[in-house]
Amino acid sequence: MQWWKPAAMTLCFAGIASWRIGQKAVRCSSTAYWIRRLGLIPWVLPFFLLARRHIIHDFEIKKRAGVPFPPGDVKWNRWNSVRWPLICSLAGVMSGMLGSSGGTIKAPLLLELGTPPTGVSATVAQMVMFPSASSSLALLVLGFMPMDYGLLLFAYGGLITCVTEEAVSYTHLTLPTICSV
Repeated sequence: MQWWKPAAMTLCFAGIASWRIGQKAVRCSSTAYWIRRLGLIPWVLPFFLLARRHIIHDFEIKKRAGVPFPPGDVKWNRWNSVRWPLICSLAGVMSGMLGSSGGTIKAPLLLELGTPPTGVSATVAQMVMFPSASSSLALLVLGFMPMDYGLLLFAYGGLITCVTEEAVSYTHLTLPTICSV
């Protein structure tokens, strides 16, 4: 495993979480609030560019080596490395405006693109984990969420995840595509 990938994601997460915690002094919907919101773009952009460079490089190496691409695998050329993140960002904005989870919009999009259900499930889980952790940390630090309540829900979520994982493994259950998400 390349250590820099999870390190970069963790660093990006830490910066976003710190930024969100710093919003305590800013009134919601004020000009300062929106400046702080948009101020995250310069922080996140280098991480996006690093990931983009890496996936394009990997794609070019595989293409030159004649490696066959599995069905549903996105060909991460220069165009797709901008197009798909923009489409997914738009889906994220729409899901936020509708008050639904980003996975509610992006999961069907990824399935329609031909992404295997296991990949969709992993992507959606990650899409939920990082924003939820960032929001929970901000709410905890700002005093809007009691520590015991947060720990109880964290433990409950972990328990349910483990029980479900074991049940599926034990029964060797094969779920239809739509249920895997």
